[in-house]
Amino acid sequence: MMEVASSMRDIARAVLTDSAQGNGLASPERRRAAIQSLEDDGELSENDQVKVIRLIQHQTSIADSILAIKNKRTRALYLRAELNELDII
Repeated sequence: MMEVASSMRDIARAVLTDSAQGNGLASPERRRAAIQSLEDDGELSENDQVKVIRLIQHQTSIADSILAIKNKRTRALYLRAELNELDII
């Protein structure tokens, strides 16, 4: 029973954190906007775009960063650094 309560708290905390971040958009909208930005930029190869999309699916904070960085080259450098850090490239 305690595990269920703890899990419910974790879920509630995650929802509140997601809704409190970024542009007033819900996390699915932020992920969608970040992916569209990634595609529009054309700075990464299609393979790297797929890797970043997978990251975005698991880490909304990456979507928030993509949306916050206005310069598309800076966005690409940031995303390459994220991929490098995770040894995904």
